Amino acid sequence: MTTTGDVIENPVTGERGVVRLGTVETAGARAVVDLYVRFEAMILNLFGLAQDGKTNARGLPSLLQLALLAREFRDVIRFTRPPQVVQAVLFGMLAPLARLLGYQGSYPEYLTRRSATGVPLEP
Repeated sequence: MTTTGDVIENPVTGERGVVRLGTVETAGARAVVDLYVRFEAMILNLFGLAQDGKTNARGLPSLLQLALLAREFRDVIRFTRPPQVVQAVLFGMLAPLARLLGYQGSYPEYLTRRSATGVPLEP
């Protein structure tokens, strides 16, 4: 359970969360956290794909899209499954096919989009 003012840090990646409204104050209903990260472009791409209906019901893109995203953002995130060696081989084989079919590792239009409705998000 978090409370307003808590700071949660990952010493390995440098990511940090500052709790604006904790689960203690909301009886576990929600938490509002400012998250300071290095993988903003990846998140914007994943959100953009979801907004455009290019993910499944769990918000995951197709395997071909995932192969390129994983390679594009491998410096800021590591997927835990399948094992890294399997990912390297599998994504390495799928990446050329994905590019041939028009997939990209990052989409410039998603880097400037702010919400599904086109309305800028408030801070």
